[in-house]
Amino acid sequence: IVGAGLLVFFVYTTYKRYQSYVRIRNAHEQLMEATLNESIMALRSLDYPLHLIYGSQFLKEGRLVRHEILRNSHKLTVLDSLEDVDAFVAAGKQIVFFSHQWTAFSLPDPSNRQYDAMC
Repeated sequence: IVGAGLLVFFVYTTYKRYQSYVRIRNAHEQLMEATLNESIMALRSLDYPLHLIYGSQFLKEGRLVRHEILRNSHKLTVLDSLEDVDAFVAAGKQIVFFSHQWTAFSLPDPSNRQYDAMC
């Protein structure tokens, strides 16, 4: 009788652990699917507008210029969607992406080190 009781207890706890495992696995799969779907949607949209400056204008400036100055002087092209980006590229225009870090509080690149590296 004790052996049968232990067997029933073992089977019951094993079954409960399996149920818990299945529940955790399903929750993980749902989370992964939701993350994947969100990532796929992100590929089809821009989180922020793309602000571009023509290469010739960039070179003409001779330094990194604050975004606000370029915007206020109408030297930026703004693309708000991936469709706009596709149309821009389809028109034969090329995009080169640079990222930089401000190295001072008042100017983006007072030593021109980053600008020189970009040119």
